[in-house]
Amino acid sequence: MNWKTPLARVILKRYSLEEVEQIGTAALNERMDTMSQEERVSFLLHLLENHLAMTLEGLDRSHRVQLMNGLLPALARHFPLEELDILGTFSNIQGEQYDAEPTGT
Repeated sequence: MNWKTPLARVILKRYSLEEVEQIGTAALNERMDTMSQEERVSFLLHLLENHLAMTLEGLDRSHRVQLMNGLLPALARHFPLEELDILGTFSNIQGEQYDAEPTGT
């Protein structure tokens, strides 16, 4: 078994959430500094597409709404909203709906 996974489990069990966040932030900052802008976009898209369902697993609809309402102002501050194709993006996901019972896949 890869040694990194057990090490991560030890860190997650022994440290507070704040300490885990500090460790993760430091590691992510160091890694992001070495990536080109294209690599960063690709990495972040991959991270979200492959792990978003898992991170939301167990959150009911009201907590997902609370999370999204908290994220929207932060997203609005960091993205050029006037250049985004909001209508085009949402028209592409017509068939997809909120899954009240995420499968974790």
